[in-house]
Formats: sequence, C-alpha cells, structure tokens
Amino acid sequence: MRHSDKGAILITTLWILTLLTLLAMGIGIRVGIDVKIMSFFVNSHKAHYIAEAGIRKTIFLIEKDTTKTVDSLNEIWSSGYDSVKEEFVLKDIKVGEGMFTVGYEIEEDETGSPVYLYGAIDEGGKININEAGGDILANLPGFSIDIAAAVADWRDEDDLQNPEGAEGDYYEDLDPPYECKDARFSVPEELMLVKGITSEIYDGVKDLVTAYGGDKAVNINTAPLGVLAVLIGPGFEELPAKIVNYRRGADGIIGTQDDNIFTDINAIGAKLMSGLTINQVEFNRIEELKNAGYFKVMSVCFRIRSRGEVKNGRIKKTIEVVVKRTDKGSEFLYYYEIQ
Repeated sequence: MRHSDKGAILITTLWILTLLTLLAMGIGIRVGIDVKIMSFFVNSHKAHYIAEAGIRKTIFLIEKDTTKTVDSLNEIWSSGYDSVKEEFVLKDIKVGEGMFTVGYEIEEDETGSPVYLYGAIDEGGKININEAGGDILANLPGFSIDIAAAVADWRDEDDLQNPEGAEGDYYEDLDPPYECKDARFSVPEELMLVKGITSEIYDGVKDLVTAYGGDKAVNINTAPLGVLAVLIGPGFEELPAKIVNYRRGADGIIGTQDDNIFTDINAIGAKLMSGLTINQVEFNRIEELKNAGYFKVMSVCFRIRSRGEVKNGRIKKTIEVVVKRTDKGSEFLYYYEIQ
C-alpha cells in the first residue's frame, strides 16, 4: 500500500471519528435538554399537587369551623393561625419536596406595605353583582349609574332595557357581536362583557365583587375597607375605617383573637355607638343598610388561593377555587390554575 493511500485512510478515519464525536455530542445535548424538560414537567406536576394539598387543607378547616353562624377574619380558616398551637397552619407548609402557602392581601399598612392573611377569602364579604341594587353598584370604582343599569340588564331575565342600560340590540351591533346573557353572572370576569366596563375598570373592582352566594348582604365581619366604602356610599367617608378599626380590637391588628366580632345584625349600630366609634348620622346609615338587608354575619362561599412550589421556589403552581360550604361538605363552584 502506498503512503498516499495510508494517508487518505487516516484522514478518512479522523473525519469519521470527528463526525461520530459531533453526533455523540449532539445526542448528549439533546438528551440533556430532554432530561431537563422531563424534570420540569415532573416538578411542575409536584407543585400542582402540593397546591392541591393547600386547597384540601383549607377546605378541611372551613368544614371544621364550629361557629358557622358567625364568620370573622380571626378564625383559623381565614387567618391561618392556630392560637392553641401558636403557629400558622397554611403558610410555608412543607409537603414532600416542596411547600404550599394559602393566603391573600387584606389591606395595606400605614407605610403602604401589603398586609396578608394566610387563609381563605370570604366571598360573603364582597358586593354581590347578582343581587346588589343599582345604587350600590354605582358606587363601585369606575362605575356609574349607566353602568349599573347595564349590569342590571345583563343579569335580569327579560329584554326590557333600563334607561341608559343595554339589552340585546346593543350587543348584537358590536364587532364581534354576542348576546346579552339575561341571566345571573356565573363569574365576576363576566362583567367585562357588559356595556361600559373595560378591563381597566374591571381590574379596579375585581377584589370587591363576587358572583357567588344567593343574597345581597355583605358580611360586616369580613368585608375589607374598599367593600365597606362601596356599600356605605358617599357622604360617610370616615365610617368604613371606623368599622374596620373597631373590628381590630385592642391590639389594633386585623385577624387576631381579640378582634371585635359582630354576632347580631340588629346590634351592629349599637355596638359601634357604645364604643364611641360612630356618631348619630353614621348610626342612622348603618340602620338604613341593615333594614335594607345589606348586612350579615355569616358566609357560605369562600375563595382559596393556594401556591405550591418545589426546587426552593423555582417552580411554582397557583390554584384558585371557590367553594360553597354545605351541610354535606363543600361544593366546588370555580376552579382555575393560574400558573
């Protein structure tokens, strides 16, 4: 064999080895990517089921409540704090390789920083868009009498248009067109289909309204400041804060054991007056709303927002549900996986 042939064979062999090396490297990179993708999906599923564990634990606490005739922010299902064990039971709870937290922002402190409660949100502490009158709906941020009328037209069963409201003709002329529902709202997000309500307006009211529950009454024990402001209306700017501050109790902290709780609808005004919290004009407004059926002290529907995480928080899943507490357990009204 000539030297030139040997050289050609050597070069060919080197090229083959190079190609095989590059192929092996490509396969290795591909396998590495596949492994990472598979790992992500596995951990994503773990985070999902850990979030589910938070949902189930919260439902258990709601069903375990022994004082179902009165619901308040200092109960374990809402605050997430076990006063007997002196520990949080829904915050940073370890499950297997991860943990879950159930909670929500209830207000802002004096510095503007968020204040959290680690439990379920009481849907009964919100304005019910299926039941509230137009005078209350018009008080919602960004709303007007016209929008309130359009909401009433959307939820009623007839096709008779309220003044400045909207029925089928208006919606059928839109691009794209759609029908006026003429039935109850199924979810609060449905408001964005109503005449005059933009996504920006909805963002301003989404934490103040609910579509769940069968009455217009608002739980005065759990309603946040913004909801009370809408319910009480203009001309009583100080009254909502007075109610919230009264509920805080002696320690001034929301959701703790010394909170002042309303247990009797008929005694709301008297309790606030006895604590020198309100004046006679404000008392009269409380009585007016009470007589109109806008106050209650118990709830049946609750929103649970549970975040599960693994890999030190690098992979997260958040699940949000609304459940209705019944004599036979809990009924799911809404289920949504956010992440």
